Amino acid sequence: SRHAVGQDTEARWSQGGLTDKVKVTKKELDMVVEAVERQTGTTFETLARTVGMGADLALHGEDLPWCPFCNGGDKKERSFSVTVTTDTMLFNCFRANKCNRSGKVSLLKHLRRNGQIATPAEVRVPGAFPNSRRAQAELKKFEIQPSLVISAKVEEYLTETRAIALDVVTRNKIGMRRCWTDRTKTEQDSVIVFPTIVRGEVKGQKMRRLTENVMWKTVNSVNALFGFDNIVGQKEIIIVEGEIDALSCETAGFKNVASVSSGASNESWLEFENTREILMQADRIYVATNCDKAGDESAGRIAVIFGYKKCFRVTWMDGCKDANEVLVKHGADGIREGIGNAKNDRPSGMQDPADAVDEAMTVLTGDMDPERYKGISTGWANLDGFYRPVRGELTVITGTPGSGKTEWLVSLVMQLARIHEGKRFLLFQFEAMNRTIVTQLIEKRTEKRISHKFASTDPTDVKEPPTQEQTSMTDDAREALEWLDKRFVIGVANFDADITLEAVLERMRLEAQAQEKGGLWGVVIDPYNYIAMPDKRMYSGRGIGETFFISTMLSQLKAFALEYQCHVWIVAHPTKNTAWVDGKKPSLYDIAGSAHWFNKCDMGLILERATVELDGELVPTCILEVEVAKARNREAGQLGTVSFEYDFDPRSYHEVSDYDLEEEEEPMEKTRKRRS
Repeated sequence: SRHAVGQDTEARWSQGGLTDKVKVTKKELDMVVEAVERQTGTTFETLARTVGMGADLALHGEDLPWCPFCNGGDKKERSFSVTVTTDTMLFNCFRANKCNRSGKVSLLKHLRRNGQIATPAEVRVPGAFPNSRRAQAELKKFEIQPSLVISAKVEEYLTETRAIALDVVTRNKIGMRRCWTDRTKTEQDSVIVFPTIVRGEVKGQKMRRLTENVMWKTVNSVNALFGFDNIVGQKEIIIVEGEIDALSCETAGFKNVASVSSGASNESWLEFENTREILMQADRIYVATNCDKAGDESAGRIAVIFGYKKCFRVTWMDGCKDANEVLVKHGADGIREGIGNAKNDRPSGMQDPADAVDEAMTVLTGDMDPERYKGISTGWANLDGFYRPVRGELTVITGTPGSGKTEWLVSLVMQLARIHEGKRFLLFQFEAMNRTIVTQLIEKRTEKRISHKFASTDPTDVKEPPTQEQTSMTDDAREALEWLDKRFVIGVANFDADITLEAVLERMRLEAQAQEKGGLWGVVIDPYNYIAMPDKRMYSGRGIGETFFISTMLSQLKAFALEYQCHVWIVAHPTKNTAWVDGKKPSLYDIAGSAHWFNKCDMGLILERATVELDGELVPTCILEVEVAKARNREAGQLGTVSFEYDFDPRSYHEVSDYDLEEEEEPMEKTRKRRS
């Protein structure tokens, strides 16, 4: 096909199949030119100028009778191809091994040799082929020229379509020019000219087509802000992302406005003369770049350069992208409202001491709710002196296997739900089935061990009618379920082997945002290692996968706790280590995977069951020691250890005072009974 042949010619050139080293004699060139003129019915000069305006030409097969070098051979094969682009003519005969003549000719050189160089006025406006390098290069040859008075068509576009006030157009010396815009050069069109005025003198021009968003600048234009003179000496300055937007703001009454010259992604305008000093001396900078990714990034960079304290981000109403869209849809009042509601462009989390003075004073005067910084009571007086959970904080819990981490943590949140009305908790207990979790909660609520009373170890037992005791327990369980349903949510359905961190966080957000249920006060993740870790190959295969994942996970959990003002408990198992297997307990640094467990948590707890020597071996007792190994918030805790006694039948923990286990008969006796 014609299109395929032309593509093949260009592809061979781009891939190096043809080179500039091919010798093209004047006679050969004249033969090609004559063939092209004969087939197109026009002179080569006219053809070159037409192509210069964007009318790229490709002649293949039937468009040319035969190759001017071999005349198509005996069979008169139509295998000749000519492709004319903005600056180059390529020709090639596809009679392989027979003719295969090819060449590359510069149109500019040919026209210059014949004294036929096109004038700048005849160079096209980009639009038909915006990626044409030659077209862009030719456009830059435009020099700054006096603008014409705007025509009725341009005035209508600015004042009616764009809602710009006519006096604003006049004040900013907006003009127009006429340029060739179509491929056949049969008519000219008007383009808007935005002058770059510095100290009253035109230092550059930027043109814009009316029919589409195509713009270009004169080659010798300075890279200054449009509206440079408007902001000199101003204490408040507005920066926008386009000349039309600058005119829109001025229409709304803001003359202290300037537009970036080369789009949001380029801050080179800061280097023009004393632009940086002008903005530095301003008290406030309103950054009203477009409300999109590029505009937001530009606003962030400007805030970094000139300081977050003086930069205010303008966000336009109703999802409008820029100032002109606001002017067209909502009028001048919409622009004034947007600038009036601009917010300090400080990144989330940054704060000056002066900005937090009110909050600090409420702490000093005692007016702040103590729960916000001192935490809430656990219901265990001995633990409250060392540890109280606080909204927005993260607690890491570890301990040796079998120490009772899950049992004690569920008892803790049950205590909190019991003594603090309205607190809701989300439980991710990956090592237990849902029925086991519910049974555990019911037993802790009723303080009755019910699971073993309904169980039978004899498979031949015939099911008997429930006893009075079982009926009473069933009624208690129903009441407990109603109470639990208002305070607890199970986050995972039985065993989920593929649950990801993103899925866990999403479920946490859904519950935290459920205001009709009272929001969320705490989240339990037990244990963390059931959360699926991404493929280690994502972390360049250098053995840092788990460490990186843990760091990211803890940061995201902490961020969630702060955003939704809830507490997060996460259980992590220690790595296998002979140092603590032989009677020594692990530290937070011994948790498998990373030292981030210690570094990134607010509070760190280590659980260990006390042991006694019984019949010549160490045996764990019903006494649990809870060590507070890290307390970042000293208002809510301190380092130390407290002890609890576990009561099997009510499935609960009771605080105990310090004592020597070997001298206390009761724990020893309970240990013997439990072991038997």
